[in-house]
Amino acid sequence: MTQSLISLLILGFIVITHILVWKWAAYIQEKYADDARKRRIAGGILFMSVAALFGLSALFLIQSSF
Repeated sequence: MTQSLISLLILGFIVITHILVWKWAAYIQEKYADDARKRRIAGGILFMSVAALFGLSALFLIQSSF
């Protein structure tokens, strides 16, 4: 019971963090639409957010399988 609750809390934290970073990066990309350098930075933030979500999800699945 405790293990599944911890796993669920970790997954919830991952999803909420991903949503917040995604919205923040979209805001930056919209705010600096005319500056190509800052748009690339915002695109990098979006990419890293997705990569982090997949990485943390993989760790979550590995951790919950044992």
